[in-house]
Amino acid sequence: MDRGVRSAARLALVSALILVCLSGAAAFSVRIAVDFPKLGEVAYPDSYVLYDADHYRQSGTFYRDAAAPPFPSGIYSPAVYALLALPGRVSDAANPFLGPRLLMLLAFAGCVALTVNLASTLSRVRGAAVWSLLLAASISTMPAWVLQLRGDFPGALFGLLAVRLLLARGPAAMLMAGAAAGVSFQFKITFVAALSAGALWLLARRRFRDLAWFVAAGAVCAVGPLLYVASREPELWSRLFYAYPIVRNLPGAAHLLMEVLREPVFLLALVALPFLFRRGRSRWWLLALYGAISLAVGATANLQAGGNSNYFFEGLLGLTPIAAIGVLRVAGRRQHLQPAASLLAAGLLVSAVALPGLAATALTARHGLSAAGRSAERGPVEMLRDALPGHHVLATVPGVAFLTDDPIMIEPYLLAYGQRAGTFDTQPIRERIQRREFEAVVTDAALDYYRGVPRVPPDVWEAIAVAYRPFCSPGPRWVVHVPRDQAGGGALGAELEALGCAPLSR
Repeated sequence: MDRGVRSAARLALVSALILVCLSGAAAFSVRIAVDFPKLGEVAYPDSYVLYDADHYRQSGTFYRDAAAPPFPSGIYSPAVYALLALPGRVSDAANPFLGPRLLMLLAFAGCVALTVNLASTLSRVRGAAVWSLLLAASISTMPAWVLQLRGDFPGALFGLLAVRLLLARGPAAMLMAGAAAGVSFQFKITFVAALSAGALWLLARRRFRDLAWFVAAGAVCAVGPLLYVASREPELWSRLFYAYPIVRNLPGAAHLLMEVLREPVFLLALVALPFLFRRGRSRWWLLALYGAISLAVGATANLQAGGNSNYFFEGLLGLTPIAAIGVLRVAGRRQHLQPAASLLAAGLLVSAVALPGLAATALTARHGLSAAGRSAERGPVEMLRDALPGHHVLATVPGVAFLTDDPIMIEPYLLAYGQRAGTFDTQPIRERIQRREFEAVVTDAALDYYRGVPRVPPDVWEAIAVAYRPFCSPGPRWVVHVPRDQAGGGALGAELEALGCAPLSR
């Protein structure tokens, strides 16, 4: 009887874990299907990153003049812009986001493949690789980021590759591992986990010759390209450290950290760690170091108000193979949990993770994949893409600024952040607004905030409200404003009305 109860409890826990993973995989699939064909941004502010990647493709320089519009100049690493510029060099697609999104998707797929490879390399248990694959698809914060134009997944791909190469032997493997760790740093300067963990692990194992090869290659590939770019573009360092002085937001940082602490991957990795350390499995320590350092750096970097959950992705992916061992510990044939504990864990996983995830995915699919949902997303973008060229327009929405001939602000949130930090003065922009220099201004329907910082500098928002009046709305998210001293909407207003821009009260 006791054996039957244990078997039933174990089956319930395994089933709950599988359901969690399948709900995560469904969220990934639906999000990709919804977001990939979008004409506009997948998330704020993809168009800003793509604008600077396109600038690099056309000019050969990574960073624009910080004192001249459009504001601000790029703040990401050169490797990000170089990678995202590649599709544009091959072909000019009607939708410029498609090629870069495909690169991000491939980078994510590479990260998942490496977690599976690491699990199969480090564990003799066949199920570890399968669970690693399933768990990589259950990280609940990732689906919305898979197609976003950032350096997170390319950087994590090279970081995981460095860890995998460190498990091999010989100078060639150490050189390649160091090079991969250095390239990871190229995509994001907070990606120091591969270099740090590799060096500490080799030092602890007294492999001093391998350590020398690894550190030498890592230093060259991490610092060399940046020094080369800095010799041609001295503003590199000020761009990479745009967030300094830091505008802190501790409640937001705590909220993002709690999201990580609730992830099944993180909790299962904690379950596995005592087992791995007790058995002296030193090769696993490398992966544990890598994940722990990455999460610690991410938590520290997230103290600034511009940080988000993507700061933790590298660490969570690094812990995924360890979490697979955690699954085998709590739900394997030799699991030591009491039946009551197994049933309680299964219930919590289903009610708190799987069912809410499936419900959210169903809502996303219902809206995003329907004809009405597609039309609601594409309609406003197509309308403004047809109307704005040839007109002098100010947009405080990054995706709309991307459509204008001469964008002024392509990432207003960073301007508001810089204003808080005392590094950006909005007066030149406000003066142009007060002179009613622009035929129209396109804004969000309301001023939004992220982690205590407004999406648009408040004094710029107020200047628009004083000098311009709402004219029409191309969709529920955006409002087109025209000068208050203008009787009608002007030539642009007429074009917008002809295209179906919904009139607002005059």
